[in-house]
Amino acid sequence: MLFVQTNFESIVVSRGEGITVEIPSTPGSLARRQFALDGAAASGKPFWAPPIWVTEASGPVLTYIAPVTRGDDLIGVVVAPVVLSRIAEFLLELETENNLSAFILHDHDRVLSHPRMKDTDFKITTYAAGNPLPRIQDIPEPAFDLLAGGGEEATTLFNYAGNVSDARASVSTIIITRDTDKFGPSDWHWIVPLSAGKLNG
Repeated sequence: MLFVQTNFESIVVSRGEGITVEIPSTPGSLARRQFALDGAAASGKPFWAPPIWVTEASGPVLTYIAPVTRGDDLIGVVVAPVVLSRIAEFLLELETENNLSAFILHDHDRVLSHPRMKDTDFKITTYAAGNPLPRIQDIPEPAFDLLAGGGEEATTLFNYAGNVSDARASVSTIIITRDTDKFGPSDWHWIVPLSAGKLNG
């Protein structure tokens, strides 16, 4: 957790075991601190920042930002990073032990978490600074073909699964999607691919 004052001085606080992400005073980190301060000043309330890729954390980091005020004056922000590589590890465990695949997309075509996230080699510098995450074509996932409009809408699934945002099917695969807007300005898409053979059997 990081407390950033309006003069850009910061205090890092950590508790217990976990992943510690050092934030040096580089142009990029200073820009993110400015973003946090500007966002807190504009909104006046806590908010989720768009995810960023942190090499030291081996994956994307989502940040929760909360303004700290004294009276009506903003004196700083509390920045709480959430390392999402732990989610990828959970998804890999789910796939290995329960034979159930799942992954999370951010803003339709960016991969936020996937069981094989750590095995993906992509060039961060080729991506827009506002969303430096792997694209769906960077990860070998056959189910991604359905997300690009392949297959057909599996409309009957909507009658049996609550809160489903989309469902598409090909000859061999069915994907079920659920969207949420609770973690920032862009939607998250929770996707579960299923074998059509399993459903028929």
